[in-house]
Amino acid sequence: MSLYAFRQPLAAGLDGILPPAPWGSQAIVSIEGQHQTPIATWCPINIIAGAVPAMPAPPFPPRVVTPSGWLPEDTDPQAEIYPLSPRTWMGEGRHRLDEVAPWLADQCARRDSRLALTTHARQVLADPHACSAFLDAHPDAPIDIALDPVAMLTSDMLALAEDHLLRICDAMIDHPRVCVVLLHNLQTLPGRSSEDLAPCPIHEGLLDPELLVEIARRADAGNKPVVLREMQLARQLSLLRPARTPATR
Repeated sequence: MSLYAFRQPLAAGLDGILPPAPWGSQAIVSIEGQHQTPIATWCPINIIAGAVPAMPAPPFPPRVVTPSGWLPEDTDPQAEIYPLSPRTWMGEGRHRLDEVAPWLADQCARRDSRLALTTHARQVLADPHACSAFLDAHPDAPIDIALDPVAMLTSDMLALAEDHLLRICDAMIDHPRVCVVLLHNLQTLPGRSSEDLAPCPIHEGLLDPELLVEIARRADAGNKPVVLREMQLARQLSLLRPARTPATR
C-alpha cells in the first residue's frame, strides 16, 4: 500500500524546496524513508473566489492540490469546515470552476505540474455526479481529482455512511483521473453545529475505522496512493499496516 501524508514543509525538511505559501502550504510526501520528495503540494485557497494568487516560478511537485471551491467566496474556513451554501454546488459555483480551473491547470502545466481538485460535500465537486460531469466537460485539460470520499459525507448521511462511501468508491476510485485518495475520519467540534464535520485521524471520530481501512484497500487495489493527515501517524499506520501474526508451528 502506497501511503503518504500531508506534512508541514519545515517538519518534512522541505522548507525552501516547495514554492512559497500559499502554493506550498503543505507537502504530500511518502511516509517511507528519510529523503522525502513531494508528489504534490497543497494550496488551501478558494480558486473560485475571483483572485487567484500569482504562481511563482518553478520548480513545482508533479501536482498542485487545491479545494474545488466554495461560496460565499469571502468565507475563511476554520478547521476545514466550509460554509453551507446551495450557491456552491448549483450553477454559480460550477460556472466559476469551469472558468478558472482550465486556466489554472494551464499555469500548472507551464511548471510541469498538474492541477488536482479535492472533493467535499460543501465544495463544487460535492458528489460523484459533479466530479464526472466536470471531468467530461474538460476532457483534455490537465486536471485530476484528489478523491476525498469521507469529506463527501454530510451529517445526515452518517447513519448510512458505509453505503454512501462504498457507492462513492464504486463510482470514482478507479477513474483514470483520480490521482490520490485522501483518507481521514470525521468529528464534530465543541461549540459548532452537529452539521459541521471536521477531519480527524482514521482511528478516531464518528466512522468505524475498519470502513476506512477497507477504502484504503480499495485504493491500493486500484494503484491509488492513500494520503493521511499529519495527525498521530503511528496510530493510523497501526490500522493500515497491522503487525503480522507469527505463523503457527
